[in-house]
Amino acid sequence: MPVVDVAAARRATWILRIAGTVLLVLSVVALATFPATPARRNLPGFQSPIIGFELARTPEQVADLLGDPGTPERAEYAARMDRGNRLDFVFMLAYAAFHAGIALRLAALGRLPRGVLIVLLVLAADMVLFDGLENRELLFLSRAAPSPEMTASLARLHVFTLLKWYAIFGSAALLVPFLWREPDWLRWSAVLFGLTALFGFLGLVHPPGIEWGAYVIALAWLLTYVHALRRV
Repeated sequence: MPVVDVAAARRATWILRIAGTVLLVLSVVALATFPATPARRNLPGFQSPIIGFELARTPEQVADLLGDPGTPERAEYAARMDRGNRLDFVFMLAYAAFHAGIALRLAALGRLPRGVLIVLLVLAADMVLFDGLENRELLFLSRAAPSPEMTASLARLHVFTLLKWYAIFGSAALLVPFLWREPDWLRWSAVLFGLTALFGFLGLVHPPGIEWGAYVIALAWLLTYVHALRRV
């Protein structure tokens, strides 16, 4: 029989409740903050200008998303992107805490080996680190004109963005077998986390897969949050 730490399970559930509430509220606020469409065009295959901006590789792609430097259009798009990316400093703490909360709850219930717990907590810390570094570059790029500094920033952005997303996708993949063993309907979150990982790793060869994974993990978070509101 697994050893169950009821007090630790309750603490983890409260982490999920609090972090999940912050995620839900900030998701609604973000919809009203970030631009809903690109200035001209998004990266091929992408719908979200936010994820497109994260994955932009050239000054031309940034201009397509935000408008040409020095124009009123660019100033408007940059202001909205900057407000959203500043908000994301709180959002990143919430989703990383949410992933940590899932791992801590499973461990407290005796359903997660200690080694896997440590890996999941390290991945949650990586999410915060690389998302923060990503946002630093986005805040610079939103107002930058083509220059060697912009090119260097885009190169750093690409690395930080991929490290952030693959910390998320890696965490999702690791959670799948343990969530599938849950004795109640939370086990169906394993399907969503599994699809998240599948789409995310597809993104290595087909970049829009990253966006598909982002949409599916939002559903996985929602299902897990609802469960945390109803269970210990």
